[in-house]
Amino acid sequence: MNRTCLAIGLLVMVMAGLLPACSESSNVIHVDANVKKASLAEIWESVEDETGVQNSTANLAELMIWLSEEGTVEFLHYMFYGRDAHGKDRMYFVNSERDGDVTCYSANGVGVLTETDPLGVFEELDGVPRTTVLSGEASAHIGMDFTWGGVKYGGSTFFDGYHLADLYHLESGELLPLKEVVFHTTTPWGVLRVSRYADQATSPDSVEYWFLTSELGKAELVEYTFLLR
Repeated sequence: MNRTCLAIGLLVMVMAGLLPACSESSNVIHVDANVKKASLAEIWESVEDETGVQNSTANLAELMIWLSEEGTVEFLHYMFYGRDAHGKDRMYFVNSERDGDVTCYSANGVGVLTETDPLGVFEELDGVPRTTVLSGEASAHIGMDFTWGGVKYGGSTFFDGYHLADLYHLESGELLPLKEVVFHTTTPWGVLRVSRYADQATSPDSVEYWFLTSELGKAELVEYTFLLR
């Protein structure tokens, strides 16, 4: 996974350099949504309405969600690329405030382009019960990592450098166990990394990798731990 870490690291460095410029040159938009009340898909629809982004051109490039023990979203951040109402390429940054209200700002230009529909990701996550995400722990973090090239997620579990992480195919709210997934493509794919934390823990007690159907379609090999009908 060294290549994966390198790709993610490069994306983080690129974004770190872009953020100051974005905040100076963009207008903050107050989105009519609150993460403590609305679903992820509803928030996306509000972002789409407020920004005027052309939905068919939108591609997710970064995602972070923090869940509390009650299953409430405590923090939401994501970044996506898309064309505005005038057909111009823009980057959009969505964040939740302390009170849960959502804001968005944008800037001209494009960066590392992905091919992942934001609404599809949010609808799939909305379909997973919060109890499944938390799995009895005090909190959970969901992040979506993007990379490209040749990467193998293998075995009944996958060692991510810190934990043995189970692999799953997330489809219609159901988690289907995976044995092995192999990518070999220049098209970036995304994988959801679900980290669960015990009360006051600083490192996760467990980690799982969830692959969406759209992202598995970019894989060279997908092997389940049981035979699908």
